[in-house]
Amino acid sequence: MTCYRNCLVRILSFAFAMMLLLSGCSSLRENDEKMVITNKNQEENVGKLHYYPLLYTSDRLSSQINSYTELVELDDWSSSARTILYRCFEDASIRVFGIFADFIDLEDMIFTGDILNIYMSSDIYINDNQRFDLATLMTDTMVRNFSVNYVNIVIGGTGPSINGYPLGLMEYQEGSLLELYEQQENIIAENSESYMKNFGLYFVDEENGFVIPEVRSITINGGVSNSTVLNILEEMSMGPNIYPEYMTPLSNTFIRRSLKRLSDEKLSEYFTYENGVFSLFNANQFFTIGENNPNINLYLSSMYCTLKGLMPDMERLVCHWSNKVTIMEDSKANEYLGDIVSIYLPKDDMISIEKIDRVISSDDVMDESVMLELLARGKIKGDPNDVISVFPGGLTKDDLIGMRYNGDCLILDFNDDFIVSLSRLTDQGIDLMIYSIVDTFCEIPPVKRVQILVNGKTVEELEYGNISIKSPLFFNPGIIRK
Repeated sequence: MTCYRNCLVRILSFAFAMMLLLSGCSSLRENDEKMVITNKNQEENVGKLHYYPLLYTSDRLSSQINSYTELVELDDWSSSARTILYRCFEDASIRVFGIFADFIDLEDMIFTGDILNIYMSSDIYINDNQRFDLATLMTDTMVRNFSVNYVNIVIGGTGPSINGYPLGLMEYQEGSLLELYEQQENIIAENSESYMKNFGLYFVDEENGFVIPEVRSITINGGVSNSTVLNILEEMSMGPNIYPEYMTPLSNTFIRRSLKRLSDEKLSEYFTYENGVFSLFNANQFFTIGENNPNINLYLSSMYCTLKGLMPDMERLVCHWSNKVTIMEDSKANEYLGDIVSIYLPKDDMISIEKIDRVISSDDVMDESVMLELLARGKIKGDPNDVISVFPGGLTKDDLIGMRYNGDCLILDFNDDFIVSLSRLTDQGIDLMIYSIVDTFCEIPPVKRVQILVNGKTVEELEYGNISIKSPLFFNPGIIRK
């Protein structure tokens, strides 16, 4: 009997243990199912760009500038600038933005060189102090999240100023909004006759048909005076410093020899500014081109964009030539705004790649497909002689069948021609081709990795080359020749 009981106890114990084990397996299966659900959700989010921008605010009491970060989900990078700026306005806890969130709307946002131009409308009056606070927080936010160093902010047709003295392009600043404003106020008070501020001078890239800005420190004489306008025109007439191949539309000889000796009153015989209209008389003397030049609008747009930095409410540039009048307006001038982006092309030594500048429309600066088009176009006139095309095997942007984000990873999905193109290259050529693509796209924030697919699938193993594209690739500085 005792033996029977012992056996029964063992059987029951075993059965109980199995029940526990099966219960545990059931629990594991439930966890596995939860994991599958999580992975499914992650798959559904593929294509969304998850970005954590730095957003700048100010403390209500101390006016100290602070920053915080939070998740912003984007459909594509081209919408990021507007989304991030609006996120600032949505935060009602911010001392400045919370006040104006319902009264200010974003009209336009234009990237040009290292300058971001922000144009906003306003339904209420904003004083100098409030405008300065708004501009500072917007500048800090945009400079820290995008590849710009300066921000030109226009709210209701007016830029940041103190008692009529323009503050020019805004730069990143730290500290207290109250103290920063007082510092600017003291600088102007102590140097009421003249002080220096940064402005964007726009020069002509005639080959590509764009105007490109270069930031220059300009002397401000008594606010927006004729002397200040003349100082800007003089700086512009000297031509660019950074890109000497670009051109200035203005005659340095005429401005320096004929105009610099004139008083403000006498300068009014040559140019005036009233009610948003800048009138230029005897334009033949100012310009290095004639009134019938086929590129006249390109050159006038460079002057218009330059002067608008000093006079944000400017709506029209009217040039009086000897025989006719030419008018440049805001919408037409913006068509010529360009930006400089970087792509990477292989060197003919087949062991390195080189960073090459390209000029594109400011409207395309945040369009990833444009970067691929530039790579597909390859070498152009003006490039170094020792660079070659990325896709000598015939691959084009049309062979890209998909492009999407997964976090900070950009996924590029090519068709079969991608593999065919690789097969026509040497092993070193394949490496250079792949890293030309990867390094170019890693120049576009917030991309940190690039995953290459073929027909929607990862390539387990390349038949040629020395690298694997099975997993995402990071920026490779070691392959770049400087």
